[in-house]
Amino acid sequence: MRLVKNIVLIGMPCCGKTAVAKKLASILGVMSVDTDELVEFELGQKVAEIFTNHGEKVFRKYETMALSSAVKMENVVISTGGGVVESQTNINLLKDCFVIYLSASKNALLKRLDGTNRPLLKGDIPKKLDDIYLKRKNIYESWRDATVFTSSISIHTVAKRIYDILIDMNIAES
Repeated sequence: MRLVKNIVLIGMPCCGKTAVAKKLASILGVMSVDTDELVEFELGQKVAEIFTNHGEKVFRKYETMALSSAVKMENVVISTGGGVVESQTNINLLKDCFVIYLSASKNALLKRLDGTNRPLLKGDIPKKLDDIYLKRKNIYESWRDATVFTSSISIHTVAKRIYDILIDMNIAES
């Protein structure tokens, strides 16, 4: 299978971007790329450690570099960090990609966040999640080409729905 454009998944933390990207890439027979993993490889630290040791500003700089590298590849499904859309530079990098917003209810996100180590959600997780959700929701919606809801369906079902969208829109070709 060949993609006419790279596929980029955006959305809140724990909405399923990485897992869906891997499953979708498997279905399409292409490679998946995770920008957080690229940053971790570059700095030799997990995202949480990067935030602790260097701060969010340094992480965002490397995130932009990772996204820039990823979008230059061909025939890939890219999963991004939830905050990638907060940078106009990053949004500009997405202009030639097919962007899919994975949307999940706040309740579903809270359930999935249980026990995870997310740097921007330390402390009062429900309050911080609300703040981030309100800050990003309109950005996700304004920069997406399609939306797939992930709250109560399996990773496989989400990937299949995206596959169907790609075929219908002639983004994926046999």
